[in-house]
Amino acid sequence: MLNRQGFTLLEVLLVAALLVMIAGFSVGVYDNFGRSTELDSTGKDIISSLRQMQTYASAGNGRFNWGIRFFNTSPNYYELFSTPTNYADAGKVTLSLVYLPGTVSFTTPSSGNNLDVVFSAISGNTTATSLTIASPNGSKTINVTASGAVY
Repeated sequence: MLNRQGFTLLEVLLVAALLVMIAGFSVGVYDNFGRSTELDSTGKDIISSLRQMQTYASAGNGRFNWGIRFFNTSPNYYELFSTPTNYADAGKVTLSLVYLPGTVSFTTPSSGNNLDVVFSAISGNTTATSLTIASPNGSKTINVTASGAVY
């Protein structure tokens, strides 16, 4: 009677193949999770920026209108600004530029266009509009009401 210890080559290869398959599946799941998280995070950042501009306008900071211009260009980004009237006003002051992550882009506004959301001083009102961002795993629409509510 032989007492063999250890594994055969076939057993080792089967276990290695199973580990490779599990690892491949895990990488795909992690990649999708990362993209979904990036889309959600970007959406929350945009909502926060819109609410901040609406708050500044409602508080009458500098007696200016406050807003954001969304650029659907390459790369996609948005600009926070204050202005006496609108984005085209010579008195406009840019506060900051925020670039979207590489996997997230605007679908509204359409490619090559931009969208302005300008909150009026004191009232905080604006023109009702919506903005859509997308990634390979889905999209998210952000709505702004005429009264300045953002959701």
